[in-house]
Parts: sequence; structure tokens; C-alpha cells
Amino acid sequence: MFMEHLGDLSGFRRECIDAQKVFDYVIVNLEGTDNAVRFFPSNGLTAADICPILDAGGRLANIQTDVVIPEEGGCSVEVDGDEVVEIDGEEVTLQWVTVTKDEPLTFRISFDVVDENGCVVGSACGTSLIRDIAQENLLLCAPEGTTVACTLLPSTSIRPYNFRCVGDPIDLRFSVRYNLCQAIQSYDQVKLEVFARLCQPRPIISPVDTCQPIVPQQCPAIFPGTMNMNGSDS
Repeated sequence: MFMEHLGDLSGFRRECIDAQKVFDYVIVNLEGTDNAVRFFPSNGLTAADICPILDAGGRLANIQTDVVIPEEGGCSVEVDGDEVVEIDGEEVTLQWVTVTKDEPLTFRISFDVVDENGCVVGSACGTSLIRDIAQENLLLCAPEGTTVACTLLPSTSIRPYNFRCVGDPIDLRFSVRYNLCQAIQSYDQVKLEVFARLCQPRPIISPVDTCQPIVPQQCPAIFPGTMNMNGSDS
């Protein structure tokens, strides 16, 4: 009965393919704070422009941040040892892994600068760094022979607060609360036998162009107008 739902299988045959088998896959988050973050401007207003406005009673508005994810993922994982746990009444050997962030963690930040009268006097965009990020430990199915990979996710959130001006020359500093989201998986290359057929290219879609006369937009409400029931124009 199941094979009947698959339709015509005449073109299918046994194939052997290389594939990446995932042994385990989790998404974890790490919350933390950093109270000594520095703003590095790349365009717009600088600290020298912003700080006099803040000192005069101004504020920052429309603050936006997003994490910069390196090509190599932004975090690394090291397997530390085995742990036997019981899951659904069955003993399973898992591995302790330590997750370390590639510091410093870079994020982009942009904001508007509002003066004491509520007027937006300019905007700024730049980068900042988060340091001293704690390590994480978790249990993962990562037996010997597997590779463990870690990558930061765009869902990572960074919330700045407590902007202040310090130093000479002056710097714009602030604090952040962050929630770092990371995808961690263990995998290995395997060979799989599957029942399949080679994909064929689909037909090219060619839109049909038709020639139509161009009719200017009309104004039927005023001309020729509406017709009364007696047949005369209104």
C-alpha cells in the first residue's frame, strides 16, 4: 500500500551516496552582561559630537544592534569526557563538551541622537566588542570519530543601556545584556544506500507576451455619465 502512494517507481534504483549524518543537534543560549563596552564609530556622529548633547540633557533613540557572525561560526567546542545517563530506562553514554566563544564578540550598533528639545540632530553607526564571555558545558552525543561544530545564530540579542561619556579623549561607553544563541551539532561523513533516481531539469518557463492596445484611463462618472431608466442621459 505504501509503495502505491509513491507513484511510478520505474526510474528508481538503488544508489550509494555520501552524506553527513548528524549524531546530535541542540540550540543553547547563554545570558550575560558586560558593563564596559566601547563604541567605535564608523560613520555619522562620533563620541566628540554625541557627548556634549548627552551632557546637555539629550538622549539616544532608535537603538539597533545585530551580532557579527564570523565565517568559522564564532564559537568552538571541545569534548571533555564521557557520562553515562539514563534516558527512558536505557543507559546511554554521552559526552561532556565545553563551548567557548571566539572573543571578542563583535556587534554592530546604530542609533539616533536627540537633543534636550526632542529634536533628532544626527545619527551614528559603528561596532562594539563584548569580552569575558563565560564558557558553557553540556552533554552531547559526540562519540569518538565525530566532529562537533558550533555557530552563533542571528537570533542572538544584545540590549545596550546606561550610555555614558568617559575619559580624555572622550569615549562613549555603555553596558549590554546579551543572550547568545548557538547551534551545536556532532556529525560524521557516512555512505548511505538509498532508493532514488537522478533529478532531471524542469522545463524553461517562457512568459507569453501579447500585444494589447493602450487605452487611456477614462472618467465614466462624469462622461458619458449615467443613463436614466427612460433612456435619456443624466
